Amino acid sequence: MPFAAGRFRVAVRIAGEGEDNRKNALQFLLLHEIGHVLSAGCGLVPDRWLQPGKIGSLDSYSFLPLSWRTGPSGQAAPRGPNAFPQQPRLAYYGEACLASEDILPTYRNLLATNFFTLYAALSPDEDFAESFALYVHTELLHKPYFVRSYHDGHLLLQYASQWDEPRFAAKRQLLQCFLPDFATAIRQPFVPLIGVAPLMRRAFLQEDLAPLALALLDRAEAHPQDAHAYLDCSTVLQLTGHRELALAVQAEAMRLQQSYRQPYGGAAPALRLLVIMGPGDLMANTPIEFLLEDSDVAIELLYVSDELAMPASLPPHDLLMVAVAESDASQALLAKLADWLRQRHQPVLNRPEDIASLPRDRVCRRLAPTAGVQMPTTARLPRRQLEQLSTEPGLLPQLLPGAAFPLIVRPLGSHAGHDLEKVDDAEALAAYLGQVGADGFYLAPFVDYRDADGQFRKYRVVPIDGAPFICHHAISSHWMVHYLDAGMHESAPKRAEEAQCMAQFEHGFAVRHRAALAEINQRIGLP
Repeated sequence: MPFAAGRFRVAVRIAGEGEDNRKNALQFLLLHEIGHVLSAGCGLVPDRWLQPGKIGSLDSYSFLPLSWRTGPSGQAAPRGPNAFPQQPRLAYYGEACLASEDILPTYRNLLATNFFTLYAALSPDEDFAESFALYVHTELLHKPYFVRSYHDGHLLLQYASQWDEPRFAAKRQLLQCFLPDFATAIRQPFVPLIGVAPLMRRAFLQEDLAPLALALLDRAEAHPQDAHAYLDCSTVLQLTGHRELALAVQAEAMRLQQSYRQPYGGAAPALRLLVIMGPGDLMANTPIEFLLEDSDVAIELLYVSDELAMPASLPPHDLLMVAVAESDASQALLAKLADWLRQRHQPVLNRPEDIASLPRDRVCRRLAPTAGVQMPTTARLPRRQLEQLSTEPGLLPQLLPGAAFPLIVRPLGSHAGHDLEKVDDAEALAAYLGQVGADGFYLAPFVDYRDADGQFRKYRVVPIDGAPFICHHAISSHWMVHYLDAGMHESAPKRAEEAQCMAQFEHGFAVRHRAALAEINQRIGLP
């Protein structure tokens, strides 16, 4: 800090409540360093390795003249009100040159400058790095930034810069050109589709998606034929928990247009993939966009439904893939697709009749005979039978032969752990039914598969041409293991174990279970 210890102090807030952690602090620091990288050799500010007399004229730079001038010896110096009295004595490394009593007048003087932070006043390159970092942090990520000054524990001043202040207008305009505001950019009508993967990544980073949703809604209202606005808006609404409204907006998008090209930044793609999609939420279709993002495969989505007629012709493509997932709701659509594709005589990845044969209770029966596989029996039961079981636990052998409490219960059609619970006894089952109003459920025995260290481990394995490949290895103290909720990102030891697992998979796990994995692949029958 540039201020010596004393009765005055400052506190800086860069994260919201519950988000003050090492990850967010590192993200903030990395944004600053990225700003340095982006400014190098770009004519924004003098490169830091240039000698003072070698920086050239102000006209050579786009960012430099906004806050700086050239001094007598050719070095950059603050211009106008930016040259506040404390600026020459700012020193963040080494011994502080300012007293704690200087905190309040320094930040009051800073309010008259166009430096977004005090650190930006150190030099032109720090000015740009701070401006870039704080623009992304506050404007694009919608995270807080403010500085509070205290005297003996009492708040004296809160310094909270906002990019819409007139003093920042020129810098904001330059940064918007350099790094356009996403919500502003997508207000333009008929722009390309954003797509599920980029939007979900923003949700994962805990960005505030409300401004984006409003921008898309405004665009759809202003341009009722802009199908891209409707489909992207549907995705954002799903990510923000407005499922029913999202599905209504999605239906309007499908009415306007059935075919949607995913963003593709390359030249000629190595493969043109046409993906058949059905209506529904984010669990209703295989999320192929995540698997092929930034690849040399160009994706076009073709939405179909029970109500819409199948298209007479298809967009140009090299391979067709059916992404519609199995569920009770999709069975009619899968049957319709099977009849339609039988008439086309072309290679298909994931034939719809094969997808339709994969409900959980049928998969368990299909895999149960596989040597080396423990496949818990799964029963499909109407609600009334579970209600009866919750009052008469002696009925369990009739409903699920060989099973005992605890049990695993989930509604038909649920995915990603939604309303999936372990019930330890009939009383817990009754409480579960009181909270979940579904008409049908899957019921299975709970298998305690934790290792000696008390951790549950999940391997996600994908066969490609029959050969098994591991996608991830997750470790959790909870029996329901989802990679994002297992603390994998926060735990270096867990990631190290995963890395070791993946490095040794081909010669370890894959060898030990070669026969079982091959038979599972054969019995499932996809693609």
